[in-house]
Amino acid sequence: MVEAIRIQRIKKINTDESEHVLYPKFSKNWVSQFLKRHPNLHTVRGRSIEATRIRESFPEVLKKWFEEFKRVIEELGIDIENIYNMDETGFLIETIKTSNIIISKDTRMKLQVTPGRQEWISVVECISIDRVAISPLIIFKGERLSDAWYPDDVDESWKFSCQPKGWTTNFHGLQWFQTCFEPATRERSDDACKPRVLIFNGHESHLSSEFLAHALNNNIHLLMLPPHTSHLLQPLNAEVFGLLKSAMSKCLDRLIQTGIARLEKVEWVEKYIEACPYAFTQSNIDDAWHEAGLFPFSRQKVLRKIIDPPSLERPKTPPTIVQQPTIPFHDVKSSPLDAQILHSANAHLNRMVQECTELPTPACNYIRRVTNFAEEFQAELAITRT
Repeated sequence: MVEAIRIQRIKKINTDESEHVLYPKFSKNWVSQFLKRHPNLHTVRGRSIEATRIRESFPEVLKKWFEEFKRVIEELGIDIENIYNMDETGFLIETIKTSNIIISKDTRMKLQVTPGRQEWISVVECISIDRVAISPLIIFKGERLSDAWYPDDVDESWKFSCQPKGWTTNFHGLQWFQTCFEPATRERSDDACKPRVLIFNGHESHLSSEFLAHALNNNIHLLMLPPHTSHLLQPLNAEVFGLLKSAMSKCLDRLIQTGIARLEKVEWVEKYIEACPYAFTQSNIDDAWHEAGLFPFSRQKVLRKIIDPPSLERPKTPPTIVQQPTIPFHDVKSSPLDAQILHSANAHLNRMVQECTELPTPACNYIRRVTNFAEEFQAELAITRT
């Protein structure tokens, strides 16, 4: 009876269409016996991921992205050494991954001690298809950058900055673009006039008007990944960053096990410099672009990883139609868009929302935020066009 229940739970998974199989927590002996009876199944180590990344990774979105990537590369005649991917990642300064340790059989406690200092450091990295890693930008938590935070003998191409919380902002995105990426990639190209392509996610630090203007002025073509797909399409995210954090944990573990009470920023940077050669190898960079399906170009490499979630039908209730006076939006469709007309239309819409008693408060707040964002976006777009 128990065996029948187990088989029924396993059969819920379509083994013909999926390579990833989850099974309940049974004994290892039962699992090995079950796998022997089903040679088409195998075990894998699970990985946590946001639900939105699963729900919004639609095949249609990914196909359009690959089509756009291929179109840009072919129309502009981009050489592979001029195709780059940038991304940022974060570290808690004294947090390491759990690892295998050797202890006495009589020891009951199996804990690894860390100093426990929760301070955030962000790092912006970039790789090219021809296996080159651009020097990074390291962003410390702090008000003012100190020379004591990084070694004196660090390569001068490495850049450092700070932010009160250690996060990446518009300023730091532009700083990396101007001081790390553009000079280094221009020197690598045999012809400074050749176009370059930079693939990045939709983080706001990459979408400022100054960032876009600098790209246009230096013949750099920006390709933004679709939302919630960086785990599939971002080469750095798909392969290199995981290896980097594992190497970083090993390097820090040797230092932390000495019993230090506090890990200093300069010590962390020294260990980061030590860990980078283990992660940014030529084979790892090759694997990163291959896993993203970009080089060699293979959209099926990514599309076959997608498991379509089951559609959940919800009862549909007929919407309540509220009769309201019309807004003169015909003027808003004019091109180019006039800021005064847009502001007038938004003000009219907000007044209508306030007068509508049947509209819930969350919807009112949402509409107000949308109208504010529309005006901010229109202003930023005007600056970018100029």
